[in-house]
Formats: sequence, C-alpha cells, structure tokens
Amino acid sequence: AATSALGTIEVQVSLNDGTDGTWAATTVSYQTYSPPEVHSVTPSEGAANGGEDVVIRGSGFAVPGLDPTAVRCKFGDAVQETPAVILSDTAVSCITTWGSTSAEGQPVAVSLNGKSFVEGSGVRFVFIGYNKPQLVDVRFPTNPTYLIIQLDQQPTNRARMNGLQPCSMVLDDATVTTLQGTATDVPKCIWTDDSTLVVQLTMFTDAYAGMSVGLRGRVLWPRDWSFSASCGGNPCGCSAIPADQDACAEAQAMTVNRYFPCDNRLTEAIEVCLQPTAVVQAPSEISSCSGTPLSLDASRSTGGGIKPLIFSFYAVATTCDNYPAVAPALEAASGEGTGVVKLES
Repeated sequence: AATSALGTIEVQVSLNDGTDGTWAATTVSYQTYSPPEVHSVTPSEGAANGGEDVVIRGSGFAVPGLDPTAVRCKFGDAVQETPAVILSDTAVSCITTWGSTSAEGQPVAVSLNGKSFVEGSGVRFVFIGYNKPQLVDVRFPTNPTYLIIQLDQQPTNRARMNGLQPCSMVLDDATVTTLQGTATDVPKCIWTDDSTLVVQLTMFTDAYAGMSVGLRGRVLWPRDWSFSASCGGNPCGCSAIPADQDACAEAQAMTVNRYFPCDNRLTEAIEVCLQPTAVVQAPSEISSCSGTPLSLDASRSTGGGIKPLIFSFYAVATTCDNYPAVAPALEAASGEGTGVVKLES
C-alpha cells in the first residue's frame, strides 16, 4: 500500500505475509488528516442532563473529503449521538450530553470520524445539578460467573433495593427472562456500591455474549437528590417536580460485547475472559485383552464461567490403532457432563 503523511492512502490486503502475487486485486481508500485541536467551549457550563447548544472553538475541523455527518463531540465519557455542525475550520456547534457534576468539569473533545477523539486539550465543561442515571457498561468478569451492570459515577438510590433482591426491581422483563433461563428461581441482584449492580448467575442461565441488558424505567434516581415531600418518597412521575428538574432514569439498554464479553468499556485495555483449561487423565497404554476398560477423566478441567463445560473427545486416526471402533464411541460420549468417559473393548 502506498503511504503518505496526510491525504488518501490506498489499502490492499494480503493473507500470505505480503509476498508477490498474494495481494487483493482491489484497493480501498483510507483518508488521513491532522487531528483537530480544541481551544475553548462556549458556554462552559450547563445542565447535567445535557441537551444544550454550545460552540467549540479550535482548529482543523473542516477537512475536505471527510463525511461531515461523522463529526461528534464528547463530554467526559459521553459522546453526542447526533452529528455536530461544522461552522468553519475553527468552530463546531454541538449539543451537550449528560455529564457528572464535578468542580473541575468534564473534558471536551471532538472527533472527525466519530471514533478517534484527541484527549488532553485541558478544555472542560462544568455540568450543574443531577443527571438522570446512565448505563455505561455491561460485562462479565474475567471468570464469567456473574454479570456486572455499571452506571455512571453519580451515586443512585439503588432502586430502593436492600441486599440481595429480585433483579426485576431494576431490570426489564426481557433481561430477567434471559438471566433466569431454565432455572425455577428468579435471578437475584445486589448492589456492590451506589452505581454497580451485580447479577448472580446460575448454571441454568441463558446469559450470553451479545445479549441486551435493559434497565427498567423510572425506578432509579440520584441518591442525594432532594425533592418535594409531597412526592411521598418516589419522585418519578410526581407532578410536583418540573420536567426540567426531573432526574429519574429512563428505560435504557446496552449490549454485552459479542467478541469481548469481559471487556470493561471504561478502560483503554481490552479485558478478555479466562479460557477453559483442559486437564485429561488417562493411561498411555492398555492391555490388548478383550473387555479391558479405558477411562478418560477430564473432570479436573477448569474455566468457562458459570455454565457446565461441554466436553468433546476424539481419536486421532494416524495414532489410534483401533480408530474405526474408538472414534464413534468417543463421539457418542461427548457433550455436557462430568467429563468422564469409560470405554470397553
């Protein structure tokens, strides 16, 4: 592929170490550009629930050939869902996202492709008041025996849950059904802190990489939010609270990463799930006498999370001296279970 510092690069792919004659016949264009710089944001403060117009000033916002609908603004960890409007090479108009309240404010960044944000400009936006609790990550731990549901750093009321309680108090019906699977008991959840919910999984769960996790609407709100006593302890739907002061979380959902289900979206590193480790105990040779049993024991294998391991035994045709008889017997014995196979000649 031809290269240059800025401009368009023609990209080709080879699956054989780039040797002659192995490159794809076609190419695709990949455009490079200097990263934009952010110098200021006006106004520099606004409501924690977002939705307000601001102008970000800097340089390098207008690049010929780039799709203008891909431009996005980022406030803290939240990325604007709709495209920013390029006013000139030195200014873009954005709509603020939700943001956590802090004295120093949240960092502001701009991306021209909607993915690559240049951090570290020092420009910050101060959010005022309480934001509606936001779902920021759903993942399994590296040993997938439970499910982690992470909200933003603002402490919540924990959906008024106390200790280990049914997940249906905070998760929607579709999510609860998937988590329960074929178990007779409903799934239970517990808050490990004011913004982290943990789902206890059983071996009967249908939870999987790529599943959607949904929060029930109007049951979560900021822990320290002071609202009218006339709401009777539940501000969600209370007529005494103006719409622009409403801090009750709406129904929302997020998908567990299909390819990296143990990855924490809030870190730069990609966390991977522990892979199962196979441990098989078996004799290296057995008697040739008819009726001699053969035992293969993989019960000490580990990993795989809360679900039982599925075992697959097979014979190698080039090294097994009775392959035609052994192979089908092993195939029939494979599957979910204890990992112990006994064969008799």
